[in-house]
Amino acid sequence: MLRPHAQTFLYERGSYEEATALVGLAIRIAQRLGLQRDPVHFTFSPWIVEMRRRMWNHVFYLDSRGLDIQGAELGLAAFTYDTKPPKNANNTEWDGTRFMRKSAEPVWRIGFTDMTFVLLRREMTCILQRILRMTDSQKYDQYQKAMMKKREEVELRYLRHFDLNQPFQRMIAGLTRMSFSQIDLVARQLYVKYGKPSNDFKLRYVGLITTHVHADSSI
Repeated sequence: MLRPHAQTFLYERGSYEEATALVGLAIRIAQRLGLQRDPVHFTFSPWIVEMRRRMWNHVFYLDSRGLDIQGAELGLAAFTYDTKPPKNANNTEWDGTRFMRKSAEPVWRIGFTDMTFVLLRREMTCILQRILRMTDSQKYDQYQKAMMKKREEVELRYLRHFDLNQPFQRMIAGLTRMSFSQIDLVARQLYVKYGKPSNDFKLRYVGLITTHVHADSSI
């Protein structure tokens, strides 16, 4: 068994080295089970398809946690898998049986469901992995355009439909927007390090870091 929740607990407890080592093992087990291939290539029922996608999605997230917390190298490259993300639907809409018919499969919903937080987390992870390969000014310009487009997609598909009177949905919306700001800060840092930024860009970058430091200290 992959036992991804145990590795999640290790990360949150601060046992980073142990968690990162186990994630590497989990990736190999997941690949041995064929989770890196999208289940539509096989004759699985819709429920099994969804469960396999959810398992791979969590392994994908754990791999990014090692990068985010400890700076560990990613174990997964984009070209090594084609598994699609889980469906944005509530758990109660699924008939939890391997005999589930295709006609009973839930539709992808616009807005907030039980899976929305997981899907937003995957979106952030994909963006972060993309910008880590950015090393020059041309790629930074491309990143800016891609980032604006992705933010618009996330707002239209998810955040615009949130009920901000619900504390959980408000929290997820806030975390998502904060993640976009953090990713933008990482992209600017890489551009300052590897690109050829102007002096004005460097000054704005220093100001942005100061703003983040003050925001963190006030929490």
